[in-house]
Amino acid sequence: MHFSFLMTFWTSLIYILPLSGIAQKLIPDSLANSNPTQKIIFLNEQAQKQQTGESAELYYNKAMELASSNNYDSLKLVTQYKRTNFYYQQGLYKKVLEEVNTLDSLARFYNNLFYQFRSHTIRANSFKMTAEENKALSEYEKAVEITKTIGDSLYIADAYNNVGDAYMYLEEFEKSKKYFLLALNIYEQLKVPETEKYVTYKNLSRVSDNLEETEFYLDKAFQIVKNEKNPKKLALFYLTKGDALMTKEYYAESITAFQESYRLADSID
Repeated sequence: MHFSFLMTFWTSLIYILPLSGIAQKLIPDSLANSNPTQKIIFLNEQAQKQQTGESAELYYNKAMELASSNNYDSLKLVTQYKRTNFYYQQGLYKKVLEEVNTLDSLARFYNNLFYQFRSHTIRANSFKMTAEENKALSEYEKAVEITKTIGDSLYIADAYNNVGDAYMYLEEFEKSKKYFLLALNIYEQLKVPETEKYVTYKNLSRVSDNLEETEFYLDKAFQIVKNEKNPKKLALFYLTKGDALMTKEYYAESITAFQESYRLADSID
């Protein structure tokens, strides 16, 4: 019994001591006398540089601890948002859904509409990545309602784009087109740069119901991308063009576009 207890004790130390040592070094001596905000910003930046969730969690937990002990509500939200986004970038979507629930709860507790909007959008993006399009659509629609309450037209347009994208993947093209046009109309009212409309133009080319409209939006998108000197983006444009033309049964033109896409892709180092 005594031997078993000692083994358990020493085994625990093996795991605790390294973490304690790391925890002491999370904040360098150069920041020892800095204010909590600077320390939290530093910790979040370091967390983003980590390769694994385990090491990132050390920084996020310390940042959250500092934010909580100093009643920095906004920095608690920022830290949880960055933590959630870290796992999204890692492709760990099950973990994202766990973390985004915490983010959403905090956002509701502090009545922060911006992070409520972000919560629904991240959740939707995660569902989209796991091919759960109906769930993604539901979350994008909730995000739209929140943006209307926020009253920021650019957020509303972006949210409309997301809903249109979800309908497009569900192959409900009329509904998809409706939301893309709503987004485009807002962008035009706000007089945003043409480059900001690129994705919307591309998507409209895919859901338009006739060749004339498809070619119109493809040309709009091409005028933007051709001057950017970005072979990868141009390759993706031709991939979209090939797909859009194939749905209109213009197979020869579609194949030409696909071939150009592959040629550009092969030229990328």
